[in-house]
Amino acid sequence: MFHRPGLGESDIGAETRNTERVVNELVDLLTQLEITEKVILAGHSYGGLCVQHFVRLLPDRVAGIILVDSTSVDLEELDDLELPILDEVGSDEYWLEAYRVYSLMEPSE
Repeated sequence: MFHRPGLGESDIGAETRNTERVVNELVDLLTQLEITEKVILAGHSYGGLCVQHFVRLLPDRVAGIILVDSTSVDLEELDDLELPILDEVGSDEYWLEAYRVYSLMEPSE
């Protein structure tokens, strides 16, 4: 299991955090562990985006993928759906602000 920096006990570091960075970190990890055979990647939520990016960049290194409640590469299309429960929780602006606040939290939080 691979936890991205900033999750679990790991330090988030100073590098830009995006799906390309995650792909590069996973490639580095596979190289360091000397894993050369094709892998099956499972991604949940944002991790699903990272898995999809990995497959686009390195399809020859992947035997299969499992997406569990994955964020979509077509996320903007989801904004057009009527989702009463989620729509009650808040707007995109609400969630962007919530994620900004989360990003400023201390690791212990």
